[in-house]
Amino acid sequence: MATSSSGQRTNQTGTAPNPKLRVWIGPRSVSGPLRHMVARPIVCGPQPNAPTKSKTRVLAKAARLLRDTEQLTAYGMTGGRPWLDLPALLAATQRTVSELHEKKQLVGHLERAGVRLVRGHGPARFIDSHHLIIGDRTLRAERLIIACGGHARRLAFPGSELTMTHSDVWRLRRLPRSLAIVGAAATGVQLASIFAAFGSRVTLLEVAPRIVPPAGSAS
Repeated sequence: MATSSSGQRTNQTGTAPNPKLRVWIGPRSVSGPLRHMVARPIVCGPQPNAPTKSKTRVLAKAARLLRDTEQLTAYGMTGGRPWLDLPALLAATQRTVSELHEKKQLVGHLERAGVRLVRGHGPARFIDSHHLIIGDRTLRAERLIIACGGHARRLAFPGSELTMTHSDVWRLRRLPRSLAIVGAAATGVQLASIFAAFGSRVTLLEVAPRIVPPAGSAS
């Protein structure tokens, strides 16, 4: 173990367990301990949307690169741990997503395939298997697909105004010294691993008896 310029201990070998990541599972009250362990909680829902997934992959790659530097001495190389410029990294994630969308040209591909896109028209409901009502319009088609996307839902509990969702991560301007992630499904575990690699002290909280429950299991 070594001490960084910020006073935080870092793993130089890549072999020891990460001291910056702690996991609490099972129902319990954590309001008291959390006041001393973390600065700001992040509440993670089941699955983010596609652009968020792409952004998270960029963060995960940056985390892997940082972890790789911890093993340099084992291969006869010397050098300090790189300094993470979080705003620059988040800007890079946005560029990557924009470039991917440009390359895919998804809307153009769908329209050339004969798919009619109806976007931004508010609530929709089926009246039978081939008719859909959107506002005051009724659409008919052999096959109808509703792609409504998703967004994080803020939980209602005392102090919830101090929390973030995974969508808020992209507006961070500096790396938090500590944070708690509520929810240890795939998204929560991935963000916990990423921020621990970046140097934050992370506490992962999960009410279920295990982290990353199998797909389709009851939560």
